[in-house]
Amino acid sequence: MDSRTYRFGESKLTVTDERIVDSQADVIVSTGSTSLRTSGGVSKALLDVAGDAVTRDTAKYSDLQIGDVVVTTAGDLPSRYMFHCITKEPGSTPPAALMKTSLRRLTKRCFELADSLGAQSISFPLLGGGLARYPVELIAAEMSDVLVVEMLNSATPFHARIHLHSPFHPKKAELYLGIFDRFLEDGPGLASRSETPDEPSVPVGAPDDVSAIAFFAADPRKYQNRPLGLAEEWRMIDDAIWQSEFRTKLEIHPIWETRPGDIQRWLHRKRPTIVHFAGHGEEDGSLVLDSGNGDPVKVSPDVLADLLGDFAGTIKCVVLNACFTLEAADALLPKLGCIVGTTSAVQDSAAAAFSASFYEAIGYGNSLRKAYTKASHQVPAVSEEPNLHQISARDGAAEVTIVG
Repeated sequence: MDSRTYRFGESKLTVTDERIVDSQADVIVSTGSTSLRTSGGVSKALLDVAGDAVTRDTAKYSDLQIGDVVVTTAGDLPSRYMFHCITKEPGSTPPAALMKTSLRRLTKRCFELADSLGAQSISFPLLGGGLARYPVELIAAEMSDVLVVEMLNSATPFHARIHLHSPFHPKKAELYLGIFDRFLEDGPGLASRSETPDEPSVPVGAPDDVSAIAFFAADPRKYQNRPLGLAEEWRMIDDAIWQSEFRTKLEIHPIWETRPGDIQRWLHRKRPTIVHFAGHGEEDGSLVLDSGNGDPVKVSPDVLADLLGDFAGTIKCVVLNACFTLEAADALLPKLGCIVGTTSAVQDSAAAAFSASFYEAIGYGNSLRKAYTKASHQVPAVSEEPNLHQISARDGAAEVTIVG
């Protein structure tokens, strides 16, 4: 058996060519079509061991969609639960954009469900890697990205395993391990292409019609005693995008514990359409980022304007969802078309409610201004402070629609 283990805080992720049917994890994950039929491969092997009890459970479900997760007992498998991830429709292969969003959705949903059920370990196959024909490099990029974020923000230690289901093809297993290794060591988007002739080629980067959102989050542990709910804000945005009409045309990329040097690096890497800052702001308009060792680092409005101004050709909107960011918004406006800032201190609940509503509206094809208006109407439901957010835009910049 060949495997690699990576540690993220107190949690760990193992990529292995061990058979998933031999897994002892609390949760074992299978895949299927929208009809929950399994015609072969890993899913059939799991059901053969799990037995009729699981087959009867899955027969209760209908009207499923790609991206859904069904929870059943694990039958005769040595696990507590079995998750069934819907990766395809019968007789068809999903388009590339839907592959990407469904991989992110499925991985995130499985982790959240496992956590809510009190599980401490989960075993995944290559989601969509069988008859659904998802390319392994796409699977590695999206599953790695989501699992790392989830494990770093897990309140308790967690062990996730990804089973390559290729023990009888040592060369392919070695290739797959190398692909995951590059993504987990270097980060998604940096790996070079490595394909086998029998696998379709789907670019790991976003297609031309997909707009990226860079979610820069910083909450230095030595800055304040009370941690912010930044992970919850990201989850609410991600869920809002997933439920929107144009969900396959928006991607959110979280950058945790953001340091000043991370901003330009990730802007180069993802070329986002929207840049979102979540965290702390000070009354002079500075954003508070992380030094790397937990100390706070202040980034002044002028420095931020210089950093983002170099990418004015691709950035359509900047959301400064931290306290006291109007001065920063004023500094950014001469270089960028549309900025959302805040007028005062912002509670976690208000920040998250604004963000979720803003990106949901964008995902339904609304303009930046309409999305801002809808989000502003949502804030009073969770905060007593009116008009916490304010939009500033040059002529026509706020009337832009990001997707649609």
